[in-house]
Amino acid sequence: MGMTELREAKAQADRIERTTGSSGAVVNTPKGVLLDARDVEAKHPDRRLRWVNLRNLDKVAARVAEGYVRLPDSEDGRHIGDDYALFSLPRGEYEKKIEAGRQLRALRLRMHKTEFERVVEGVAREMRDKHGINVSAEDLMKE
Repeated sequence: MGMTELREAKAQADRIERTTGSSGAVVNTPKGVLLDARDVEAKHPDRRLRWVNLRNLDKVAARVAEGYVRLPDSEDGRHIGDDYALFSLPRGEYEKKIEAGRQLRALRLRMHKTEFERVVEGVAREMRDKHGINVSAEDLMKE
């Protein structure tokens, strides 16, 4: 991408942000500060908080299906215009989700070894049954 293409892309992104954002003046507060919810997290250590894009209905539905609920204003819930809202999930459910992901990744890391062992056992069985050669799967895996 050339510099002119980058400038055009930035100008287009700025135009989209100005026209589709919340009504009113452009907010001068940096987005990192707007999305900072550490004070709410400190008040709710038993909950996992995350911002959800309300304009993306698929994301909202996915988060609700995972168990997230919108944090009400009475519990320090926040929103940024009609774009983002703070959702929460009980910490225990979040930890279960993280552990399930960890286990799935560990399984995927072992899958190729398990598949290889199964193939070698099949080869050893075929050599024994079809050709009368008695060799163990462990011996085949040594080389």
